[in-house]
Amino acid sequence: MSSGPTRPSQDHSVSSEEPNARPLALWGSARTATYLSEGVRQSGLEVSAVGGVDDSTRRLIAPDFDGEGYDDPRGGLQASDVDCLVCADVNLDPAPHLKAGRLLGSLEPLTRVVDSASQPELLGEFTRSTGFKAAEQILESFGPIASIQVVSHCGQGQGTLHARLHDAMRILERMCGALEMVDAMLVGPLAGQSRDPVNAHIEAIPESVRDLTGHLGILVRHEPRAVGMISVSDQTSWERSVRLLGVGGTIEVDELGVSWIDPSGRAIENRTLLEDPFDQACQQLAGELRDLVATPRRLPMTEPTIRTQAACEAVRLSCRTRAPEWVGKARELIERM
Repeated sequence: MSSGPTRPSQDHSVSSEEPNARPLALWGSARTATYLSEGVRQSGLEVSAVGGVDDSTRRLIAPDFDGEGYDDPRGGLQASDVDCLVCADVNLDPAPHLKAGRLLGSLEPLTRVVDSASQPELLGEFTRSTGFKAAEQILESFGPIASIQVVSHCGQGQGTLHARLHDAMRILERMCGALEMVDAMLVGPLAGQSRDPVNAHIEAIPESVRDLTGHLGILVRHEPRAVGMISVSDQTSWERSVRLLGVGGTIEVDELGVSWIDPSGRAIENRTLLEDPFDQACQQLAGELRDLVATPRRLPMTEPTIRTQAACEAVRLSCRTRAPEWVGKARELIERM
């Protein structure tokens, strides 16, 4: 029996003597400001420009930044010596920055294919966390997965519902393979719920997945045979976790570790519960920001990326139709756009 959490080695440290050779610019929104701000603070990187739609947003992103802010993500950056932009805003179009050759990291996923040859590097995914990597190391010994339960929650300033949904879908794809069908329901922010939800639900579902907000419940069918149950929210405190059921028993995964209990109830792996999972997520983001600056790379649009976009769109469609939706059908719609 293991007495502590399973943790693969992970070193995101940067020497204090290593210069930040690429000026780092930030662009964010009120919905993501806390996550972006804390990740950048813990990274120790130098920030040369901070952007947002107004002064209050820029102060949320970088309260101690005393340089000049900008409110135009295109013209404002063209006038400055910046070749690395970290974006945390669903409304920012990455295409001009990619075409300009600017290194681009994002806390928010794409909703469509921008450029098949290049895309922003998506930062902070749970599939890159220490806990998830530890879980992948024991999956072969665990055996086939029959059921997967995913929790992907955040609160004000910690991201969007789309980001948490995309995160959850990536977990499902990595652990169980391609998604076949989804059946989803969205409950909007409780203060704004309609008194006539039966007739109002269609109007309450936005035309774009990036505008979703509230609490999502999703039932997923995988190929060949596995069921997924997902809870996604941007209206509560930060939590990302996975529970797997199968012939090997039960595996539970959080940001930092994994536990495994066999069918008889015997503990094979134990993990220490996190006191502050959001802080752990910010530590992960900080390390990825340092890696982004230290090792510039251009990422092509890949098949998994397109599959995840289709799965998220299928969830939106299911919320609107109140019926199961095929992920393949959603992909056809995206590719025609």
